[in-house]
Amino acid sequence: MWAQTLIAPRTFDLRDVPAPSPDALRPGEVLVDLVAGATCASDLPFFRGTFRRPAEVFGLPGRPLHEVVARVAVSTVPELAEGDRVVGWASGFDGLQQQFVTRADGLAPVPAHLDDVQALAPQTAAVVLALADRVPTFEGKRVAVIGLGAYGNLLAAVARLRGAAEVVGIDRIDRSAEAARFGLDRFVHATSRQWARDLADDERPDIVIEAAGHQVASYADAVHAVAPRGGVYLFGAPDDDWVALPLPLVWLKEVTITGGPAHDTRRYLDLGAELAAEHPDLLDAVVTRTLPYQAAQQAYAAVENPQPGVLKVVLTA
Repeated sequence: MWAQTLIAPRTFDLRDVPAPSPDALRPGEVLVDLVAGATCASDLPFFRGTFRRPAEVFGLPGRPLHEVVARVAVSTVPELAEGDRVVGWASGFDGLQQQFVTRADGLAPVPAHLDDVQALAPQTAAVVLALADRVPTFEGKRVAVIGLGAYGNLLAAVARLRGAAEVVGIDRIDRSAEAARFGLDRFVHATSRQWARDLADDERPDIVIEAAGHQVASYADAVHAVAPRGGVYLFGAPDDDWVALPLPLVWLKEVTITGGPAHDTRRYLDLGAELAAEHPDLLDAVVTRTLPYQAAQQAYAAVENPQPGVLKVVLTA
């Protein structure tokens, strides 16, 4: 079977590898055939070779894709049957291959009305809703989102849907067109440092969502920007073991800083499917490019070097 394999930083090799054995499945696992997968900025440490343990990436088939739509080939759980189309996580981050084994509890059936690319929407929405639920309330709050990629724009849209009084987006790339599609009140074309430096006290947001990641400056910028007794919410897994924060300012302003992975994934996949059904225009706007799996190199280069008009790139099998 085919498998895209990272053999060096930023270098995929399309290889023929042995298929997984159904006899090796453990309880709670399923063997699936890839249908489509979405690139994610969380894959970049793998792609760049800066992941903490490179030996767990290079030469291993299918890494680093984890956002997948697949079809069940063999199942060990009664709720997922052979032939079912499912969406969710490739638990081994190894979904960029023809077949792979993954945990069933990170998957949910795909609504029948969604095509194979649209079927990724519940997973995209699930991780956004998992962070949004960490915010006590958006109602009447002033919200700022640093980083307007696919997830940043969708987080801004969810903040608006949940009653935010104002939603502002900040990005060093010109995201004005995307910001309009996702209903932001204002787009600031600047670095987070420039934006935070130039804020007047009466402009400070109550909630800052850091959705840029993959560098460390924006964490401190969020603290500088947020209003006293405000909250800073971190989206996505941090790349670095240590990050410098202006701790005296955190203390003086009584800032809450939180984030974390999505738990209860099946429930959030179901909630993501509901959001996709209620607001299909938002989720459709997230995917801006579709490529065949043979173009994995091109897809991940687009993630690493974002451009205006490009949000999420999907690879199809």
